[in-house]
Amino acid sequence: MFSSLISSLFSKNSNTLKVPDSILVKKVQECAHENFLYLFKDAKIFHHAELLEIPLLLVDPKRGIYIFEYKTWCYHEIKDLKASKTSQQDSSKNSLAFESKHDYIKKRFNEVLNNDGTDIYNFVLMENLTKEEFEHLDSSFQEFIPQSKTLFSSDSIEDIKHKLFGASEEKSDILDAESIISTLFVQNIIIDNENHIRITSDEQNAIIEHEFSGINYISTRNCSGKTSTILLKAIYEHLLNREKNISIVQPTYIACELLKQRLLNTVEHAIVEVDFSKISIITPHDFKNKKSDFILVDDASMLDKKFIDYIIGMKKDTLVFEEHDPTKIYRFTLDKCYRSKSTIELLHGNPYALTFLNLQRLLEKNIDAKDILIITTDDDDKYKIIEDLSSFVEDTPTILDPFDTLNNQDLEHILIANYDEVFDFSRDYVFVFNPRDIEANLFNFIFSRANKKTFVIYDDDNKQIGNIDAENF
Repeated sequence: MFSSLISSLFSKNSNTLKVPDSILVKKVQECAHENFLYLFKDAKIFHHAELLEIPLLLVDPKRGIYIFEYKTWCYHEIKDLKASKTSQQDSSKNSLAFESKHDYIKKRFNEVLNNDGTDIYNFVLMENLTKEEFEHLDSSFQEFIPQSKTLFSSDSIEDIKHKLFGASEEKSDILDAESIISTLFVQNIIIDNENHIRITSDEQNAIIEHEFSGINYISTRNCSGKTSTILLKAIYEHLLNREKNISIVQPTYIACELLKQRLLNTVEHAIVEVDFSKISIITPHDFKNKKSDFILVDDASMLDKKFIDYIIGMKKDTLVFEEHDPTKIYRFTLDKCYRSKSTIELLHGNPYALTFLNLQRLLEKNIDAKDILIITTDDDDKYKIIEDLSSFVEDTPTILDPFDTLNNQDLEHILIANYDEVFDFSRDYVFVFNPRDIEANLFNFIFSRANKKTFVIYDDDNKQIGNIDAENF
């Protein structure tokens, strides 16, 4: 009996045991929260085509990585036993578990960052064993399972902190938490269109890691990281089940193209094997008759309601990301804005004259033409702007073609597009040209296209802009 118990302590299969929200685990969570540590339950680390599962993993930005083995042993099971080391146990300092876990993690750091990463410490969670009970066990247990590396059910939050921080002194040359987390977890790394890297929020993690079934609505807002969440959810689902056919629905071909590039960048950075034929990124037009086991719909509020009804009628596991509807109850929400608030200036008068004047002022300040976007609501406006613009500026604008690839379009100039063509597309300076007949919930979307400043230009006939308070955006 004893040999099987000891073997299970270091068994690879023991890592698949899910950690419950027990009192001890909640103490660890509270300790992590109080000390600005990052805790991951049922952690899944993907590398190439492999998966390492760890019941509990903690990242300390000042010390390194803590790996926890979760055990449900009770005192009456082991009170009459003696402990002896097995050949599988590493006897080196600060190590309680298989070296293979360390090797797996260090291999990831070496392949992603070209270094060994950071120190790794092993701990055991004794869910049903108190410190007092442990001390009554045979003395051989003290050497086999050091108290300093074991968290008991009777430990206080302060006890837990003391043991964790006792593993090592603070280090000044350690990798920062974002580098550690983004290297370990492909499902937690966001790489945007400019290849900037950050890690996901708790809100995003909750959606990415949740096991969904049926039709599910997710409440979102502009710039809340919903498209990143959708992409990472798709990757995560694929890595868990490589036979699953996943469809991501985007409003436009350009939005699809941008997301496909982000998918490629994420997979290449994370060094995981993905069958791209199993993850389709398509528009509603191309979705019909598409074989799908799991569907993610981005910007559903911008899509035709008949199309949404069609997807719901398929009765597949589906996530619909939509603008918040106060009449609905949402289990998951993404309501934090991750884009810095840009300046909005309302300009009333002749739209053409005001647009050309302010464009000219920007270019005179050496603002690059490729950093300027003009959003219109009418095709006639686009061509008239190009026709008249030649008298004011030297740059020849490009009209965005939503049905062509970005590689076939010259984006080094001022860009002109309709408001329903610029999903997931932004520039530093945006001119919203005399917006007409736009639904109220779309204004936030349009105004969020600028990284630095939005010029909203409207004439006397425009009834929508007059009541807008720029301070509210």
